[in-house]
Amino acid sequence: MGSFLATLGLIALLLLCAPVAPAGAAGLDYRTSWVGNTLGFGNGRWVPNAVEDIAVTPEGVVVTNTEWDEAGGEITLIRDGKVEGVGDHTHGWGNFGGDAIAVGDGYAFTAARIENAGGKLANRPGYPEKNTVWFGLMRRELDRLQRGAPFEGGVGNSDDVNPSPVLNSFLRITAVREGEDAAVRGLAVQNNVLYAATPLRNRIDRFDTRTMRRLGAWEAEQPGKMTPDGAGNLWVILRTTGTQGRQVVRFDADGKRTAQVPLPAGTLPVDVAVGVDGRLLIADNGPNQNLLWFQVDGNTVTPAGELGERGGAYSTRNGARAGSVGPLRFQGLTSVGLDRKGNIYVAMSGMGPRPVGHRPYHYGAVIESYTPDAKPRWRLEGLLFLDTVHVDPADPGWAYTGTRRFRLDFDHMDPGSEWRYTGITQDPFRYPQDAAFAAGPEGRGFPLMRRIQGRLFGFFTDRHAKYLKIYRFDPARSELAVPAGFISTRRIEGNWPPFQPPSGEWIWHDDNGDSRFQANEFERNGGRDAPAMQAWWVDDRGDVWAGSYDQGIRRFRLRGLDRQGNPDYSFDTVEREPMPAPFTKVQRLQYFPETDTMYLTGATAAKPYDPGQWDSIGRVVARYDNWRGTSRNTVRKPRYVVEVDSLPGRRPTQGIEGIAVAGDYMFLVEAEKAHVRVLENRTGRQIGVMTPGGEVGGESGWVDVPMGITALRRANGEYVVFVEEDARGKNLMYRWRPAPAPTPAPAGEAKRP
Repeated sequence: MGSFLATLGLIALLLLCAPVAPAGAAGLDYRTSWVGNTLGFGNGRWVPNAVEDIAVTPEGVVVTNTEWDEAGGEITLIRDGKVEGVGDHTHGWGNFGGDAIAVGDGYAFTAARIENAGGKLANRPGYPEKNTVWFGLMRRELDRLQRGAPFEGGVGNSDDVNPSPVLNSFLRITAVREGEDAAVRGLAVQNNVLYAATPLRNRIDRFDTRTMRRLGAWEAEQPGKMTPDGAGNLWVILRTTGTQGRQVVRFDADGKRTAQVPLPAGTLPVDVAVGVDGRLLIADNGPNQNLLWFQVDGNTVTPAGELGERGGAYSTRNGARAGSVGPLRFQGLTSVGLDRKGNIYVAMSGMGPRPVGHRPYHYGAVIESYTPDAKPRWRLEGLLFLDTVHVDPADPGWAYTGTRRFRLDFDHMDPGSEWRYTGITQDPFRYPQDAAFAAGPEGRGFPLMRRIQGRLFGFFTDRHAKYLKIYRFDPARSELAVPAGFISTRRIEGNWPPFQPPSGEWIWHDDNGDSRFQANEFERNGGRDAPAMQAWWVDDRGDVWAGSYDQGIRRFRLRGLDRQGNPDYSFDTVEREPMPAPFTKVQRLQYFPETDTMYLTGATAAKPYDPGQWDSIGRVVARYDNWRGTSRNTVRKPRYVVEVDSLPGRRPTQGIEGIAVAGDYMFLVEAEKAHVRVLENRTGRQIGVMTPGGEVGGESGWVDVPMGITALRRANGEYVVFVEEDARGKNLMYRWRPAPAPTPAPAGEAKRP
C-alpha cells in the first residue's frame, strides 16, 4: 500500500511539473473557430488580407498581387472560387509584392520590390546597396507560381533559400533612395510584349516577354493600370498620382494616343478590362462605387451601361442601410477582370488602391465573380488585419472590428460558420476626415464597444496606444461609425487633423455634429504631451481610464452626452491616481464599476520592465477589490499578484501580449503562439490553456497589438474568446463552456472515486 501511495505521489508531482498541454490535457473542453476569413487555414489555405490587382486568364483563373499579406500570400491563385495556393518568395528576405499583375505567354508577371532588409543584405549579390530600393517585376511560371522564370540580366534572391526557386527572376526597372515610391502600377502582356507603367517616371516601358530585354518606352502622364484589347492596342489609366482629372486612353502599337473614354463627372477609374466583344469595363472607385461599360467603335467610345448599385455599399436607395454589403454593393474597388465567357471578376479593399507614395490601407479584401448577366458566382473574404472583434454589450450577436460589422450565430457549430459579414463601418464620402483614412493615426484601430444611456459607441485604440478615437453608432438605421470625438496624447505629425493645436495632448469635441474638425472644437492641456502610456480602457459607465508608464493612472470622467449625442470628456474632470503598489509601470488596465474591481498589468521592482517585450502587458497581473471605495490616501493592497512568466507551462519567450476579463475568468494571450492562458478571477490560479486547433491548421500569427484579445460570457455560460490573427486575415474564436462544479455529496454518503 505504501508503495502504491508513493507511486501516486510521484505521478502527482510529475503532473504538477509537466508543461501545460493543449485542450483536454489542460482540463479545458473548447472548440476553435474563426471570424473574418472565408477559409480558416485548416486545409492550409486562406484568403489574403489585401488585393491591389488581379489578372484573369481566359479560362477564368484569377491571380492576385499586393504589397503585403502577413502570411506571404501576396500572390494568390484562385480557381472557381477556391484558393489553390500562393506564389511565395514575395515576403521577407528583402522581398515584397506589388501593385500590379499580368498573365500571358505562359508567365505571371508580378510587380515587386526588393530591399536590403535594413542594410542586412546590402552589398550582397542580388540585393540593392544601403539606403536603396529596387522597383520592378518578377517573372514566374504561370502553371507553377512558386517558381521563377530566370533570364539573362535577371537579379534577386541570391541569398535566399539555396538555390532559390526565384533566383534571378526579378527585372529591375528603377532604383531609388529609400522612401521614394517608384512602384510599377500597371502591367499588360500582348503579342510577346510586356508593358510596365511607372507613374513616378511618367513612362511605360516595353520588354520582350521571352528574353525580358527592353524594347523601348513611351512617355505617358503618370500611367497606372492597363489592359490590351487583343488588336495590338493598349488601354491605360493616366494621371494616377491624384484623384482628380484621371483619364482612360488608348495607345496603338506605336505608342500613339488614338481614343479616350468619356468618363462621367466624379469618376475615379482604378482599373480597366476588355471583353471578348471589345467592350471596356472600368472600375470606378469614386462616389458611385460601381463598374462602367463602354462601347468602342473605331476611335469613338460611348457609355454602354453600369454594373452595380450606384453608390455601392454606401447607397441608401430603396431603403438600403448605408454601409450594408451584398451582391453588387461594391466598396473600395481595386481591380476588375473578364474571362473569355464574359464572367466578371472584382477585387475590393474597403478603401481602394494604395495611393502613390503611401502605405497600403490593409482594410481587408473581398474578391467576387459574377456571370455576364450580373448573377453572383462566388465570393471570397479576407477581411481582418490588425483588428480585433468586440461585441455589442446589449446584443453579443453583433460584433464589430475596426471597419467591419458581423452577425454572429452561436447556434452554428461548424468551425467558421458562426459569422456573416453584414457591413462596412467607414464611409470616405460622408466622413472624409475620419481617422480611418488618415496616415498618422494608423487607421481606425481596435474597438471597445460600449452602451451609454442605451446608445452604442465605439472607442478605438491604435496599435501603439497614442490615441483614443470615439464613434457613435445607430445600428437600427446604418452600419456606419460616425466620428464623434478624439483624445490624442500628443500633436499628430502631418496635415491631419486640420486645426489641431501646435503642441501637446488634446481632446476634439464634435460640437456641431458634422464629424469634421473646426478650430473651436479642440481642448488643450497647457501644451504638454500626455504621460507615456499603452493602457487605455473604457468602463461600462463610459469613463475613460489611461494607465501610464511612470505617472500612475488618469480617469477621464464622462460628463454625459452632449447635444449631438456624443460622449463628453474634458481635461477639467480628469482624476489622477498615483502608481499603485507594487507597480513601477502600468501597461494594461481593465476596471469594472459594477463590482469596483480593477485589474492592472505591468512591471514591478521584482519583475522589472523588459524592453525586449516592449509591446507586452508586462510580467505581472494584479487584481484590486474595492478600488473606488479605497481612499486615494490609503495604500492599495491587491487581492493577488500573479507573475505571468512563472505560470505553469512553457515560458512565453515574447511575453504575454493581451488580457481580457469576462465573467469568472481572465484570459491572457501569448504574443508568439497566440496560446491563451485561462485564470480564475477569484484566485488568479491558471486552470488551463487554449491553443489553435486543427480547424485553423494548429497555427496563428503573432499577437502584436495592445488590444489583441477580447472575451465575453454568454447567458448560457459559454465563454467566447476572440484573438487577433493577422497572419491569415481573421480572428481566432475559442468557444469554451466550463465544466459545472461538482455537487457536494449529502452528509453521511460516501463519495465515489
